[in-house]
Amino acid sequence: MKKIFASLLAFCLVFTSIAIVPMTVVAEDAKSTITVTDLDSLKAAFKNVPEGGTIVIDGSVSFPNASGACAYIGSGTGKTYTITGGSLDFTALNSGTADNPSPGFVLINDNITFENTTLLFDTSVTDFMFARGYNLTIAETVDFGSSKICFYGGRYLHLGDATVKTDENVNVTLLGGKYTSIYGASHASGYTVENDVRITVGGSVEATALNGGGNTIGGNVYVTVKDNADIKTINGGGGTIAGDVYVVVKDNANANSFPSDDSHNGNGYSIYGAGSGKVGGSTYVYFMDNAKSGYVVGGTSSENGSVGGIANVYMMGGTTYSVYGVGTTTAADANISANIVMTGGTAWQVFGGCETTGGESGACINGDITIKLLGGTIKRRVYGGSYNETSGLSFGTGHYVKGKINLVISEGVTVDFSSTDNDESIYAHSRHNSPSTEETSSIIFVNKAAYDKYNGKLCASDFAMKLIMGSTSAADEKHWYSYAMNENEITQTCSEHSSHSATATVTPSGNLYTGEAIEVDIEYSDNWEFEQFDVSYTNNVNAGTATATLEINGVNSLTYNYTIAKLTQKAPEVKASNNTVKGLTTDMEYSTDGITYTDVTDPAMTFENGEVKVLTKIRGE
Repeated sequence: MKKIFASLLAFCLVFTSIAIVPMTVVAEDAKSTITVTDLDSLKAAFKNVPEGGTIVIDGSVSFPNASGACAYIGSGTGKTYTITGGSLDFTALNSGTADNPSPGFVLINDNITFENTTLLFDTSVTDFMFARGYNLTIAETVDFGSSKICFYGGRYLHLGDATVKTDENVNVTLLGGKYTSIYGASHASGYTVENDVRITVGGSVEATALNGGGNTIGGNVYVTVKDNADIKTINGGGGTIAGDVYVVVKDNANANSFPSDDSHNGNGYSIYGAGSGKVGGSTYVYFMDNAKSGYVVGGTSSENGSVGGIANVYMMGGTTYSVYGVGTTTAADANISANIVMTGGTAWQVFGGCETTGGESGACINGDITIKLLGGTIKRRVYGGSYNETSGLSFGTGHYVKGKINLVISEGVTVDFSSTDNDESIYAHSRHNSPSTEETSSIIFVNKAAYDKYNGKLCASDFAMKLIMGSTSAADEKHWYSYAMNENEITQTCSEHSSHSATATVTPSGNLYTGEAIEVDIEYSDNWEFEQFDVSYTNNVNAGTATATLEINGVNSLTYNYTIAKLTQKAPEVKASNNTVKGLTTDMEYSTDGITYTDVTDPAMTFENGEVKVLTKIRGE
């Protein structure tokens, strides 16, 4: 220790004898920061800023009206960095003339985060910004002044973009600024996003419309609207989307500027899974927290929209006037199935099908609809099928669902009809006096508590139905299922149909420890009705007693216990030679005292002289 200390002391003495040379010491984190004061230094900074670095704007940097009225922000190398401070002035960009100005175009050319800065655009026209497939974040601390812009996550038909017509992905987060429209994908026809579009809008953003798509998208679309964002129309779709669409609207989205909670049309506030887009997969709309909207729709907003899979709405909170599964407008005989699950929030009316106001008649959709009312509050009416507008003392349209409608009701939902005395309806059919025989419907109570709470309130008695239909009696089939388990067989019976009895057989997929979860298989009889069990597990990996909990709609809970046996292996064949043991594997343990055993981590490990006991592990403990 004294020698080491002496060496260090000698080094220090030698170091202090070196002549002192004036120098500037740069902190390690400051090397990645470049400060700019004009356009030339900004362009140089785009090239020189390192990965993860920061460009600081000192003052204001203005962009002149260049060829094509375009301003490129970045080096084109795909680096990731932050731009902060000062302002970037794009007001001179003009694709028209001084007397007849047209938009300018800001083209992102790297993976950039803007924060604590001002972006100035022309207020006499609507300028455009294109992320061009780069990762872009505009923080809430970014100010657009009094201007609004049109934004695209994909490319723009101009200059270099004319030959590069695909973006691998789009990943955009907009937390600041004001926008006329926001599009996840590209601007021009023929431009594609090969994989996924992810667009998050939050903070204090204001926009008239948000479309997750725009053109062709080869993957999925993910749209999230959060915080205090104010977006009037939210479309997950737009263009042609090969995969699924996910729309999440949460926090206080639209809550601070939404009209009265009972506004019939919400002054244009709407949420759509597909909108006018063609979605190859399914749509998933999640509405929650304190978010608000006039409409929450799983599917389409026009006859051009379509959903190849299922249009899903999951309402877990928030406030909306209308929930529609299929769409507010859809092509006649469209092939769309819908699923609505309500566990929270407040809605005035829920329709599983589509809203139809035109003069055509016939099937609104070819598909099946499931509505699960498990929680939350409905203040006006529930229909499993489609809405038909009245014309005098008759219905002006005759739309219906060509398929099966299941309306599931739990005691956890509150249908209080508190918004009106005239529209009290819980009805699984379409809102029409004579639905087609091709539309079949059932009301399923999840348990006796739900049956007792709502069985006497089933009717189609809103004001128009009373006048036109002349009856308040529901024509829906009613079901209330009970489930009993005997060993590994479950029997399903229906209190409304005494002749019904179906079975499900539960069998473990294995009974010997494997190191992986062992689950159960459930085989249902052909006459099993409605839903199958959701299964959760406890202790289903290690040896011992595993438990499978089986539920339908969060109730009707049954438990099935099964045994996982330990995996034993025969004693290993090993040979000792000098300090090694041949034949070791990492499935073995060893001990030098016969009491404490340790895992073999290296088959080539060596041991000190002495007796070593080796055995194969008993798996599953």
